[in-house]
Amino acid sequence: MRILKILLIFPLLLALCACASGGETAQKEKPAAPAQAVLSGGAKAADAPKPSAPSPDVLDFHLQAMPEEEYSGVFYASSAEARGLPLEEASVTGTLENMLTRVYCTIRTDDGLWSLVDVLNLAESMDTLGWVRWETLAPYDAETMESTLTYPVRVRAGMTLTYARTGYTVTTRGDEAWKLRYNEDGTVVLLDVGGIEFPVERTDLRFPRVEGNAIVWE
Repeated sequence: MRILKILLIFPLLLALCACASGGETAQKEKPAAPAQAVLSGGAKAADAPKPSAPSPDVLDFHLQAMPEEEYSGVFYASSAEARGLPLEEASVTGTLENMLTRVYCTIRTDDGLWSLVDVLNLAESMDTLGWVRWETLAPYDAETMESTLTYPVRVRAGMTLTYARTGYTVTTRGDEAWKLRYNEDGTVVLLDVGGIEFPVERTDLRFPRVEGNAIVWE
């Protein structure tokens, strides 16, 4: 039933994320009164029987958009599950492990605070969107978090990366955003679509910093 409620108000979720909210609740604003229509027999709409109130078990899901200046931008996700809807029962659509992600908006629901974020999708070589718990995000501190950051990272331009299993090679431009994995034996690999892995040295890696709401590279 809770998922049904979210589906019914999903267009409202998108509207909340598309405008500067300033923390106003989605249900606070009252619609303008409709013009009176004339019914058959000369009766006005105001004289007609009033419809019954909507069932409270459908419309009791409260939404509140949080202030953009505090609850949007670039944040660090150490371990977060992205879901298709801002609801704990919704299906998991991706995971964020030690990654930077862009937060487009954050809303408060009866289920807590949820943020709409980018989710890396290596299977399709693109980002998708998902909802994560706000408390799984943190401001990025390069001094303490760079050693664990797995995405995005860059490598030096002009490197030839080789996938040992097939001999497939690519030459780096230096501006690609890579996902990496730290292995238990101390080695580091870049992950690409199709399960391709390119071994690199730690000295080849370039890490970003976050300034304001932007990812910045040296």
